[in-house]
This record gives sequence, C-alpha cells and structure tokens, in this order.
Amino acid sequence: WKQRILINAPEICDVLEHAKGTRALSGISFDIFGIDKVSISKKAFKKMPNLRFLRVYKSKDGGKDVLRIPKKMEFPCRHLR
Repeated sequence: WKQRILINAPEICDVLEHAKGTRALSGISFDIFGIDKVSISKKAFKKMPNLRFLRVYKSKDGGKDVLRIPKKMEFPCRHLR
C-alpha cells in the first residue's frame, strides 16, 4: 500500500486482516458501517511505525458489525492520536 491515508473500508479490512500495512501509512479513517466482520491480525500494525491517527467510527446506525481485536496485538505506534 503506497497511500499515506486509507479511507476505503474494503482496503482497510484487507490491510488489517492480512497485516499489509507499510511505513508510508500515516493514517486510517475506518467507517465500519456496512462491514459485517473484521478480524484484525495480531501483527496488523507492526509494519506501520509512522501511523499517526486511527479513527474507527460508524457513519450510520443499523446493521450488524463485529470488530475483533486480538488480546496480544502488537502495536508499535507510540505517537497515535
């Protein structure tokens, strides 16, 4: 992924589920509306040391959504807002 900020929900799901992030990624704005299930990889953020903001929100009410976060997730981003 060469983009600096991800906003496309299907792309974000792919990046988080398969740990496809890169050093170039500085932000994620993730609208979970319409996403049925996301299972975040334990190493999802390992390759994103320059991540500065992570926004997870639901733009509309309704629907079923499940965001699964592993208990021992590696999160090296110390400057996250």
